[in-house]
Amino acid sequence: MRLNSVGYVGEGSRGREVGGEELVIGGPYTFVRNPLYLGNFFLSLGFVLIATGDFSTGFQFWAILIFILLFTLQYVPIVLMEEKFLRENFGESYEVYCRAVPRFLPRLDSLGAATFRLRQKGRLNQTATDQGEQNPTLDWGKAIRSERSTFWTVLLLYGLFLLKEWFL
Repeated sequence: MRLNSVGYVGEGSRGREVGGEELVIGGPYTFVRNPLYLGNFFLSLGFVLIATGDFSTGFQFWAILIFILLFTLQYVPIVLMEEKFLRENFGESYEVYCRAVPRFLPRLDSLGAATFRLRQKGRLNQTATDQGEQNPTLDWGKAIRSERSTFWTVLLLYGLFLLKEWFL
């Protein structure tokens, strides 16, 4: 999910500053406004489950709750800051997008229909070109180049878990 999201939004997704020259509404951004962060959530949750798998169910439950709390504390301010930037830079186009596409959890009744609803409203297409909205295609090359450090981190962590399993 993370790699797919980066493949649409591009390498600009990495960085400490909020920015963007276009409003991306294609690919996974059709279903949720923050698929990259949703991918981070599931990737990290997987590591929490692996790390706590040998412990009691009660310990794992508390570890998951603490993870969710910490994840929320980290990402909610980022999402709010990004939404402010997008509202200021893409105006009505972004507002229409927000009404059609949920922030994190896709609505089952809207899967596959979000882009259609955006296009039907017409307002997005009328104002989007002036505001830089585009619907880029998936670029796996850019995604893989941008995500090299993520790949290495994931491989290192899986390797450490395997070593722990084999030798401890």
